[in-house]
Amino acid sequence: MEHTTFIVDELDPELAAVAHWQDETGELQRSVPSPTYFPALTPSMGMFSTTVVLLSWAILNLNHGEWVGVQIVPVSAYVEMWKPQVEIPFGGLFGILQDYGYGWGISDVENY
Repeated sequence: MEHTTFIVDELDPELAAVAHWQDETGELQRSVPSPTYFPALTPSMGMFSTTVVLLSWAILNLNHGEWVGVQIVPVSAYVEMWKPQVEIPFGGLFGILQDYGYGWGISDVENY
């Protein structure tokens, strides 16, 4: 994944996928990627990338591991990743996520 890193100083800020908001004058502002680094959390939230790369990753996952007609991740891996492995106690997380798979929060929203 070109333009993807775990070290924020290696990230091109012009290509970074960051939050945007309007200031009080209505002008669009961009946030700056945080240089905070917590090794224990890096696998789940420490990757910095670009919008194009993240959208490609999303498409790969929505296609169950198929990329441009080639199956690069077995469908069976998605079956396991998206199968509930651990129940999130106390009604779930944010009232939405009910279970945790391998790297994925899992919920049933309107049968999806």
